[in-house]
Amino acid sequence: MEYILKNKEKEVMEILWKSAEPLTALEIAQRSDIPLNTIRAMLKRLLDYSLIAVADIVYSGTTLSRNYQPTIDKAGFETNRVVYEIIRLKEDNISLSDIIHCLLQKESKNEALKLIDELESLINEQRTLITTRRS
Repeated sequence: MEYILKNKEKEVMEILWKSAEPLTALEIAQRSDIPLNTIRAMLKRLLDYSLIAVADIVYSGTTLSRNYQPTIDKAGFETNRVVYEIIRLKEDNISLSDIIHCLLQKESKNEALKLIDELESLINEQRTLITTRRS
């Protein structure tokens, strides 16, 4: 699913991605300059997007608080974001081949060759999957 996060929502996600354990709203607020009430509103939106989940309920002092954790890692999130942007570009008649060609031109010779090898491997795997599904 495509999500366009606001800067502060992305900041909250970055804090959660960097944390080794789930965090409460207060802990997130302490790691940023975002007010606690704003953090709570953003956490609700991120929950609605299914980008985070409640890991457990813990005591924060004498109050019960939710601990939040991401449901997708940063690499997965960014990959999905790029995929949806490529889909949008394809709707404007910009082909995936054109995008890959442009990316390869931006790489050094060694990196371009490495990327070509990776792409060939992925293409062969997909070709095998597609042809075995037809059978």
